[in-house]
Amino acid sequence: MRTVVIGAGIAGLVCADALARRGEDVEIYEATSRAGGRIETASVADCGVEVGANFLSSTYRVLPRLAKRLGVPLRPIRSRAGIITDSAVKAYKPSGPAMVRAGVVGWRDAARAGWALAGQARRLVRADPADPAQWADIDVPAAPWCAERFGRAFTDAVIGSAFRGYYFQDLATTSASAALAMVAYGARPFTTLTADPGLEAVPRALASGLTIHYDSPVARLERGARGAALVLADGTSVEADRVVLAVPGPRAAALLDDPSPVEAELIATPYSPGLLVVVALSRRLADHELGGAYGLLASPGRSGDLAALCASSRAGHAAPGRDAVTVMFDGEAAGECIKRGTSDEELVGRAVESLCALAPSLEAAVDQASSRVVRIPAAMPTCRVGRASLVRRYRGEQSGPVVLAGDYLAFPWSDSAALTGLWAANRVRLAAERG
Repeated sequence: MRTVVIGAGIAGLVCADALARRGEDVEIYEATSRAGGRIETASVADCGVEVGANFLSSTYRVLPRLAKRLGVPLRPIRSRAGIITDSAVKAYKPSGPAMVRAGVVGWRDAARAGWALAGQARRLVRADPADPAQWADIDVPAAPWCAERFGRAFTDAVIGSAFRGYYFQDLATTSASAALAMVAYGARPFTTLTADPGLEAVPRALASGLTIHYDSPVARLERGARGAALVLADGTSVEADRVVLAVPGPRAAALLDDPSPVEAELIATPYSPGLLVVVALSRRLADHELGGAYGLLASPGRSGDLAALCASSRAGHAAPGRDAVTVMFDGEAAGECIKRGTSDEELVGRAVESLCALAPSLEAAVDQASSRVVRIPAAMPTCRVGRASLVRRYRGEQSGPVVLAGDYLAFPWSDSAALTGLWAANRVRLAAERG
């Protein structure tokens, strides 16, 4: 059986790798000149900067194991984290007591949240945080569901800040399935991980062992009763027994002209936009600046349009005598700026202003000319109420030669997108066994 995968993002790579390891005939067609999708490491002022996924967690179940098998060493990032509230940094080592001591939440709020987490212990241990289908029974609005159990203070300061900072999304429009799955990663001891020279080392290692046709955009996908074909932009037709469509939702919608009702809903998943400004610095951050943290999350409603910050040197990726701080805007501000066409100069200026409000000592070190703006119109799939249920429904109904994979079947973290690739590979294998 011949399988063709469209897209060399992490879902497509993981799918093709799983099939190739079983001896299957599989090839990938990728529209760009690189593999990895939104796991991408860029160079700014000679510093390694993540302009997609910023880190992996030791509690992830797919990517750390994959990196180990591929011989890509993962190492810890500086453990301190923090919250930005009213232009002030509250830094801490990730733990409940440390968050209380830093003033992120009060003892009573922390105790209530801890008690609620204990009540969810069985689910948190057994359910896979990367698999939306396993959380579909709580596919209800997250803000009231979390506030009722964890309290409003913990929900806003911890869960809301994380969703806004990591995924550029508002908890008010998010499903509790995604919120609790995210909490599950932090409910057990974990280490934040990176790779050298950056996280892109993982998809690069995956891609090195696969047959990938780069710069080969697909113009059309046609499916029949017993197979499918893709038509490339140059008019070439490629036939296959199975096609795995592992591209973001907007691209999948453009290729799939005859979707089933559940496919149509999935590929229409809205995405939050991403707007990153990498501020180059002419010196390293001092230990006390930005609370000594690698990453800072902005408290919703108390930090303007800032979503998060992260520092290159604290991931071990800065050049000697240089540094870079990535300033991330929240989804609403990002969407407005991308739509309006806000200039790089203005965006760098806004980012520098936000950064220096938190660390005035950095003003003289800013290198605006070397700074970089990254716009991602469709950065993260939103976790609206109903999507986890749709994923579960699709898995039960999927049939025919086209199998969907990718982030619109996942939660907005990289391990979840990778899991969709494993699921698609298993689906192809089962189809082959059935003949």
